[in-house]
Amino acid sequence: MRFSESDGVSRVRFRVGKRVYDSRCENNHRYINLRVKASGDLCERIRKMKLKEGSFINISGRYDEETIKDDETGKEKTYPIIILDEATAFSDAENEHQIQLAFEKLTEKRRS
Repeated sequence: MRFSESDGVSRVRFRVGKRVYDSRCENNHRYINLRVKASGDLCERIRKMKLKEGSFINISGRYDEETIKDDETGKEKTYPIIILDEATAFSDAENEHQIQLAFEKLTEKRRS
């Protein structure tokens, strides 16, 4: 996790991995890694979670693409990124169920 601050705004960047089925790979699975970034008050909340590699976290945000210039080749690269709206530390099964119900209600209202 990389925390930084510029112009008085806190920022954090990290990666999340998801295991997916792929018959072409050894053991029939591989990981998709997505870059994640957040800014402002959400950074401080993430810092307080004291996440370590392998920690579980629930995130919601929007998919976007970011373009950077590769220092070695000088070419521009575009990669997927999740810009966070919300993040919560993984909790026990009952609380997790309550969180899922709340998200379902929220997305239902957005569709109506």
